[in-house]
Amino acid sequence: MDISNIVAVVALILSIGATTLSVSDARRNRTVTTYNSTTDLVLQIDRVFIEYPQWRPHFYNNKPIPENSTHQDRSQVLAITEFCLDILECIWDRKIEYSRKDLNSWRAWILDLFNSSPTMRSYFSANSTWYPTLTGLHEEERSTWWLDDPSPAPAPPQPRAS
Repeated sequence: MDISNIVAVVALILSIGATTLSVSDARRNRTVTTYNSTTDLVLQIDRVFIEYPQWRPHFYNNKPIPENSTHQDRSQVLAITEFCLDILECIWDRKIEYSRKDLNSWRAWILDLFNSSPTMRSYFSANSTWYPTLTGLHEEERSTWWLDDPSPAPAPPQPRAS
């Protein structure tokens, strides 16, 4: 083997090594970016409830929107609902990036929000085609409360036991 072939083989090996490191770094950077952006999204939901604490029970305490609510109040709760669902869709859409432990936590949190919010269940049931990854989660969890009956039912999905 002459010197030019040896140089070519060494260059090829170095190139493969650099590519492997680059792919590994890119994967790590994508994971870090996912975790950071997911945290930012959840903090946005927190900010909404800090600014509008009166609406938090509609998401965490199973409180429906009262029939006698003003149009403005009803619209605000529905806008927050859509905002939350958009964020949940984004979070669950990135599920392949999470560790198993974090994935189970995100699944539990998302399902708990549905468990504790008739408004979320109702809005999602009416607009499930807007949320394909959440739809997949509910199919995976057999969330028949929205698949079998378009009206919200009292038996929303339960998080899986870890």
